[in-house]
Amino acid sequence: MSDLNIVSQQAIRGEFLAALKAYQRPAWLSKILTTFVGPDNLRLPWIGGISSGMALRTGSGVRERPNLQYIDLAVSEYEDGAEIPLRDMQRDVTGTLNRQLILNALAKHDQMHWEKLVMAALYAGTSTLCYDNAYFFADSHADADGSYTTAQDNNIDSDISGLPGGIHGSTTVPSIEEIIFAACDGIAKLVSFRDNMGEFVNEDMRSVIVFMSTSMMAQALAARQQLVGNGQSNPLDAIKAQTGLEVEFVASPRLIGWTASLAVIRADSDRPVFVGLEEKLDPRLALKIYELDSSDEAKKKEAYMVERRANRKLKIGDWRNGCYVTLV
Repeated sequence: MSDLNIVSQQAIRGEFLAALKAYQRPAWLSKILTTFVGPDNLRLPWIGGISSGMALRTGSGVRERPNLQYIDLAVSEYEDGAEIPLRDMQRDVTGTLNRQLILNALAKHDQMHWEKLVMAALYAGTSTLCYDNAYFFADSHADADGSYTTAQDNNIDSDISGLPGGIHGSTTVPSIEEIIFAACDGIAKLVSFRDNMGEFVNEDMRSVIVFMSTSMMAQALAARQQLVGNGQSNPLDAIKAQTGLEVEFVASPRLIGWTASLAVIRADSDRPVFVGLEEKLDPRLALKIYELDSSDEAKKKEAYMVERRANRKLKIGDWRNGCYVTLV
């Protein structure tokens, strides 16, 4: 029999908060996303180069002013909810419709929302403007200020016909080696990026995540095996041994349109590539519970209703932390 005991709204909110804390986010998310809790809007300075690096001393002093770029975050309102007829809850002998499972489902959807926002922003990277007024993945990024204004490209092609490897596939069904070496093209591009003062910003990079569609999931899962095509040693092992660079592959169904492409994202940046803002809401607004003893609407509908609301925003930050690779 489902749990229909009358419980205080404060206790129900406590159950919901416990369910939020119990959810285990994927490890990769915290590597590329930083979130702030604050007001409904926030301006974050996204600083370019801090200095131009060590140089021969001239006696005149070397001081440079960082080039400030801003990311403005203004929250959007999101909501989720469930309306379960009390009659169905009373008839439920499996426990599927009990209050705790309903709260757990809402909490899961709430926590997964950040993953959803990250994937949506990543997917739209070729068509969404970032802080420098160019698409995040663009053929030409150029800093207007600073000593280095040369255009840089983080939207590249990888010709799989020229990649090394014992087994070859197609752009939509590449071999394991082709996935690995295409990712290496993106990694090499990341290492080449300079800030507005001409300093290489990713020389100290030790961790990247390669995102792709689930259409390439088999290759993604196999990309970390010890041996690849024709029994050859995995080149990622050599890369890690020589440079300390860890390469992780993530296949997501939310990138299903990426039939012949992948994105390489730096995962150990001091300023993670995604930034999020969460507005702190009054608990009575964040979670609304409608029960027979406290709600005329619940009585009218003869239903148990719960609504979850969250005000948040996510944006992509520094384009130098990412590279979009199209297999050609």
